[in-house]
Parts: sequence; C-alpha cells; structure tokens
Amino acid sequence: MAANSRATEEAQAAVQILNIGISPEFKASTDKSFYANITTFSHYNAEERIQVVFKGYIRNNKELIYEFLHEQCWFTIEGAGQQTNKVEVDVRIRRLPPSMEVANNIRIEYCVQANGDAWYNNASLHKVFKVIRDDHVKEINHLYPTIYNVNECVGHNQCCHKNCEALNEGNCLQ
Repeated sequence: MAANSRATEEAQAAVQILNIGISPEFKASTDKSFYANITTFSHYNAEERIQVVFKGYIRNNKELIYEFLHEQCWFTIEGAGQQTNKVEVDVRIRRLPPSMEVANNIRIEYCVQANGDAWYNNASLHKVFKVIRDDHVKEINHLYPTIYNVNECVGHNQCCHKNCEALNEGNCLQ
C-alpha cells in the first residue's frame, strides 16, 4: 500500500497550472506587450520554474502550418500552495498580422501556453486570444519619391522664355 501511494506521489507533478488569466484581445493602438496572470499550485515546499510562451501561428482545423511568433519567459515560484504571477513580454503588436480566417479554414491565431513540467510530458495549459490591428499606419513620405514639375525659367523665376531652360523640362518653348 505504501509503495502504491509513493508511486502516485511521484507521478503527480510538482506544480500544476490552474488558470491563465489573459485579455481576450490585444489592440495594436493601445497595447505595447502581451501579458497574462498565471495561477499555479505547488504540491511541495520547493523552488520550481514555470515556462510561459506567447505564440502566433497559421493553422487549419487539423494541424499547425507555420509558427511566426514564439516569445517565451520564465518565472520562479517558491513554497507550497497557490500563487498568481504576472508575466509580460514586449512585442511590437503593430507588426503582427491580425487574428483572422484567411481561406479554406486556414486562420491566423495567437495563444499563451504555460508549463511547469518537463517539456516531454506535454502537460501544458494554453488559451487562445486575438490580436486586433485598429491603428492607422501613417505613410512615410521619404519612402516614396516626390517629383516636382517646375515650368519656370531657371534664371528669371518666371514662365519659360524661348531660349531658357526649365528645371525639369529641358528646353522651354514660349
């Protein structure tokens, strides 16, 4: 009986992720980072490390096709019992594509994933959230050349004369 309870105790994870509190959407105009509150429960009076990963990916109904964002952070918990920790990762949300369905059940999705166990246990908890691109990106004038067509005489600062040369036109006619 004692051996059976010991095996159950060893099989139990040292830390459980109870909840991930995250905003359902992040807006490019107001948010400068991704953040979440991770609630954990530690069964032992020991120091444990928790990995939190913010992911952005393209997927269909069956599988993940391409992951374009993978930002991770770690935090440490000490002692037994329940704790809530806030994690935050600076991300340029303006540069990310918005959450949306592209075509034929292919969609852009974002999630946060928290894990207290070893990676090979595959025992993580994750929540999906949305990224909304609600900002208006201003056009940068120096990226696009501006061509000025000046039909004035270079030397006289007035309409072209018969034998004068304009700035952009070559030879001017009266």
